Amino acid sequence: MELTPGGLLLFAAAALSTAVAVALGRRRRIPEVGALTLVTTVIAFWAFVAGLEALVIAPSGKIWLSKFEHVGANFVGPLLVLFALRLTGHPRMDLHTFTRAALWGMPVINVGVVFTNELHRLVWSGYSPGPAGSNTLVYHHGPWFFVIVGVAYVYAAITLWLLVSGATGALPPVRRQIRVIIVGLAFPWIANIVYVAAPAQLAGWNLTPIAFVGTAAVLAWSVLPWRPFNLVPTARGTLLDTLPEGVLVFDGGGRLADINPSARPLLGLGPEDLGRPAEQVLGAWPELRDLCARPEPGSIELIVDEKASCVLDVSTTAIRARSGMDGTLVLIKDVTPRVRMQRELRRSEQRYRDLVENALVGVYISTLDGRIEYANEVAWRMFGYASAEELAAVRVEDLYTDPQMRRALLRKLEEAGQVKGHEVEILTKQGERRILSISATLSGDRVAGMMMDITEQREAEARLQYLSTHDALTGAYNRGYFDEELARLGRGRRFPVSVIIVDVNGLKGVNDGEGHAAGDQVLRCAYEVLRGAVRGEDVVARIGGDEFGVLLPETDERAAIQAVARMYDRLDKHNRLPGHRTVSMAIGAATAAPHEPLADAVRSADARMYEQKKAVNGAEHRLPRRGSSPD
Repeated sequence: MELTPGGLLLFAAAALSTAVAVALGRRRRIPEVGALTLVTTVIAFWAFVAGLEALVIAPSGKIWLSKFEHVGANFVGPLLVLFALRLTGHPRMDLHTFTRAALWGMPVINVGVVFTNELHRLVWSGYSPGPAGSNTLVYHHGPWFFVIVGVAYVYAAITLWLLVSGATGALPPVRRQIRVIIVGLAFPWIANIVYVAAPAQLAGWNLTPIAFVGTAAVLAWSVLPWRPFNLVPTARGTLLDTLPEGVLVFDGGGRLADINPSARPLLGLGPEDLGRPAEQVLGAWPELRDLCARPEPGSIELIVDEKASCVLDVSTTAIRARSGMDGTLVLIKDVTPRVRMQRELRRSEQRYRDLVENALVGVYISTLDGRIEYANEVAWRMFGYASAEELAAVRVEDLYTDPQMRRALLRKLEEAGQVKGHEVEILTKQGERRILSISATLSGDRVAGMMMDITEQREAEARLQYLSTHDALTGAYNRGYFDEELARLGRGRRFPVSVIIVDVNGLKGVNDGEGHAAGDQVLRCAYEVLRGAVRGEDVVARIGGDEFGVLLPETDERAAIQAVARMYDRLDKHNRLPGHRTVSMAIGAATAAPHEPLADAVRSADARMYEQKKAVNGAEHRLPRRGSSPD
């Protein structure tokens, strides 16, 4: 290694750039300073690596370090573009993906080509030693080197365009600041042009990183808070005049020192009020005057005009110096639209709350994990609880007779977002089962719904359905159901089908002699005998005043005869029980094979029943009275 004057200069440049970067980093909250910090950091890296190259003697080491110099040389351009964007206030976060790729893509590609130069020699086609005693290496540039230079000049042109366009229409201090920055940026590009155009005359020395140090110093000097062209006072004045909020400034003596245009119509003040004491300026609003007299910050809502409902949000902050309280800053916002909206929202909320609370249906809001956040009175009474708080302590799943019902409801909500008329069975606090119809909507992780108790409705419908198919007196199926089932079996494949026709003997005599109540009791006893003698799937129907019909699917003639025998056996046992009314029946049975009409079997069974009836004593049969033996 050999320390040369050129190397010392480069290390000094790196140290100076590092010092500037550190100083800038302490003020990185200023947008343009943050970008400039990155620029000076890259310049410091570039100068430091160039200093190392000047220190190394071996050509291979110089070539290796030169590649790292290109990292700084390629990335300082896009960083300067970002600095110009932030300094001039151009949109920088709205860059499209393609624009960002173009901004950073070429530096990445260039660095990749540099580090693979041994494979293609596009950047450096060769090398030769510099003048004796200079410890430099002269690089013979290949075609891609000029691509790298061209890209750097493109970035320089973009930076210059951003600065010039940003200066157009700007305030005079801003224009002066940008002129200084443009002059500072000119030095490294002039040095680079000289290096590219006459490398032999410079004996391999690249002055660009050294010139960039001066640029960094000029940029820092122009953007830091202590720069000579300080924009803060101008910017603050412009901001104060254009703020939509009103601003008042009172000095330490309580006199009005400043008022911006927005504050004048809010409080009815004008330029003639400047210099007047707060007692006079704010005489109409004593609460505001007292607020301004306090040393600590505060805020109030000030009603300026009761009739116009003008409301102002006023906050105060003390302006302090080392000697103590120098004044008071008053910020005024016209919040009349917001207050009106809040009042209307409260009125609207109260209207809807009254509507929900007084609704005739249950209204609730619950979470997906089963917590009840809201329930109106109808809802918590529907579940048998004494208050909404008591209901909220119960998990939603525990209100269902089967938790699967709620899961099914949630699945429908997740699929469609809402459900209407979904029926579930719930269990009240008292253990009563009720049927609810739920219409609900899913919003995020909340379920909002309405509930109606339809238990009585469903029970009434079930009762009507039962009465439409059953005999109200005996509980047996009625004639209509018998005919429908007969037709269904006739179209089906459950043959053979047997039909039994039963007639209750002597029913007219019982009705005439003992009354219809006694006759009704006979019919109920007859149904109990018949129902107990057949299978659960068999149909026992009352098809006439004193007649019953029995349908036995998949029953052949032999099984039908056995069924008739069971009927007579159960009838005999019934009549032998003490205290039971004696019942007499005539029974006829017939069987229809496949493809045979069931109507023929009905007629045959009816005929056999009448034959059996005639076999009973006498032409007219009457049931014996309670306690006597059957006919």
